[in-house]
Amino acid sequence: MPAEHAGKAAPGDNRPVDLSFSAADGDIRGTLAVALSLTRHTNDKEQRIVVVGDADFLSNAELSRTNLNSCNFDFATSVFGWFSYGKFPIDIVRPEPKDNRVSVSDQGITMMKIFFMGILPALAAVMGSILLLRRRRK
Repeated sequence: MPAEHAGKAAPGDNRPVDLSFSAADGDIRGTLAVALSLTRHTNDKEQRIVVVGDADFLSNAELSRTNLNSCNFDFATSVFGWFSYGKFPIDIVRPEPKDNRVSVSDQGITMMKIFFMGILPALAAVMGSILLLRRRRK
């Protein structure tokens, strides 16, 4: 690999890459953030964004991990609290829905059964047969 491309991989190249510090390439030693919280104001509203270096820090596997101590649950709780401006846990109570009844008679259920278990499969079989016969003729 040429010297000017040391530490960089070509797209689609799965070979190992030398990841070492190089001040000549602009690397800076120091503390690196693994999570950033960003805000921006648009039209009298505030948008809040969290960018985290670990894509699965909120997954069930990470939150229930016991082989090493991690603060993912505490961090996630803090992030959700920040998103909700301290109103946490979020109130998810909703009004009772208006359409909470199904009004189908026994005759209606029988008709649906005939349609979905008889007419629709028969129609699919006929259409499939027609398609196969037409393709065979060509």
